[in-house]
Amino acid sequence: QKSGKEISAKFRIRLHLATRSGEAACRSPQWDNMVLKASYPGRQDYEIRIGAYSSDAEKSFDGNCLTLEFTPQITDEWQEAAALFDFAADEQAIPSESSDFSRYCAGLFLDNWKKRRERYASLAEFHGLDDKQTFLYHNTLYLIYSCFSPSYGYPIGFPFYFPWCWRCSTFWDSTFLMDGIMRLGDSESSKKFLQFLYQSMNREGKPFSWMFAYDGRSTVDDDRDIAPLVMCAHAMTAIRHYEYFQDLETLRSCGYPILERVAQYAAEELFSRDEQGRWYLSIPVSNDVVEEQAREINQTFTLVWFLTIFRKCVEYGRLFGKEHPLLEEITGNFRIEQDETEYFHSQGIRAGEHNCASWIVFLLFPTEGMPFLDLEKLNRTRKKYSWEELYMDLQGCYQPWTEMMQGCSDLRRGDAEEGYRMFQLGLSHTFGPGYFSEIGPMQETVGLPPYISAYGTFLNYLASLYVTTDIWDGRLGVFTSLPAELSSKAFQVEGLRCNKGLTLSAARLPGRLEVKLAGRRPGLQVECLLPSGLDLSDAELYINGYPHCFEVIDRRRKILRFQLDLDGTAEIVIQ
Repeated sequence: QKSGKEISAKFRIRLHLATRSGEAACRSPQWDNMVLKASYPGRQDYEIRIGAYSSDAEKSFDGNCLTLEFTPQITDEWQEAAALFDFAADEQAIPSESSDFSRYCAGLFLDNWKKRRERYASLAEFHGLDDKQTFLYHNTLYLIYSCFSPSYGYPIGFPFYFPWCWRCSTFWDSTFLMDGIMRLGDSESSKKFLQFLYQSMNREGKPFSWMFAYDGRSTVDDDRDIAPLVMCAHAMTAIRHYEYFQDLETLRSCGYPILERVAQYAAEELFSRDEQGRWYLSIPVSNDVVEEQAREINQTFTLVWFLTIFRKCVEYGRLFGKEHPLLEEITGNFRIEQDETEYFHSQGIRAGEHNCASWIVFLLFPTEGMPFLDLEKLNRTRKKYSWEELYMDLQGCYQPWTEMMQGCSDLRRGDAEEGYRMFQLGLSHTFGPGYFSEIGPMQETVGLPPYISAYGTFLNYLASLYVTTDIWDGRLGVFTSLPAELSSKAFQVEGLRCNKGLTLSAARLPGRLEVKLAGRRPGLQVECLLPSGLDLSDAELYINGYPHCFEVIDRRRKILRFQLDLDGTAEIVIQ
């Protein structure tokens, strides 16, 4: 409301000290009208204090809920008035004066409400999911687009017990979220986030700190900044933006500068030659910032990711007339720790001998290091060490993002059944119908949603369940990742983004598969899972109404493959 030259707005904040099922979440909370004290059990009891010091706020506490209500006053300035709206317009769109304040405010609200609706409508839509998965998908979009701005980074969340560690910073987990929303077609957010990364990138020394705030300032001490995979993560976001959208201008202005800066620093500062002249990751690294001392030489997960970054830097460099002989040399002669039976966690350490969680089981996601790995050996390694053994038992907690991450990696290995098992395990760790939270009972950690790592890997798995794609050859697998349990169900997806700038919509119906592709890609290979009720001997393939040949590549699962030169649009029917 407007009163004189001041505008007032009432805000109310409620903090519930109970679980979603209504059970008490703490012991004997106390309120002295200024500070709320609550104790929580873990391996040892600990206490939190929440202050409510604002003198103009009305405060009340009923034993389970602390309510703060206050009425801020702001002057009648258009720039300040815009702050009252959840989805304010760009500053340039705010007029310097207006004779009708109410009309302007109503128009501002409706205009931004319309923009928000249009953005949701532009994202990919999935049909065929169960009720929980459907709600979780839409709730994911709501939380991500309501809680974050890509221009200021994507913090992981807000854990209670480790505020000294995370500090609401952007770090490597952002790559999962960005990959997920890019698959949905949101190029605007990934472009803005890349611009944020470019502005935050250090021009000397380490390109990126493990964690940094919205203004690019590092929030972790340098002696604990021992996980260089964060550089890979941000470079990977640049790679995927170009692969999904073929946005050459953004690649030129900020994507390639990020990629080149990371690759050059890593090659010159982190890699050395061994006695046989092979390149390896020669500095001690950690998987995470919480370890106090880095010990792992040539850690396989990080090494393979750097190899991916190096090869893509060479590939994109040719677009701008640049050569990188050192990167070409490393990607042509490297050392991965292994023997004849399995890949090791790092130099001298097998995955089963590592004293903490090993990420060998995640090796194909998000690294996409397929060109550098022997898939048969990777499968043997995966079968020798289960996710539960290498992560759950050693980490002592469940964190849904790792389960989804493993599911995505398994789909890249071609194991749809194990991928789906991991997906279901991750879904079992949601709270209520649609919230992911970081939970580590042995570490006494708990995070509030939105936990971007879990939501991002959820989106990745969901997209890959319908259509598999990668950053290398642009091959598409349409419904080829469906497990046997879902093979007879009807599924449909609209507007999913694939590699090389392609957009795909597909419907899998009884006896019929319809696929619509838009983009340009000569020699595109497409693999499809035959629709239910149709035998291979009876299947017919049509592209834009004309018969087309195909080959059967998996008779047991009924998967066929064909090739086409895509130039614009193609309508594909299998019946």
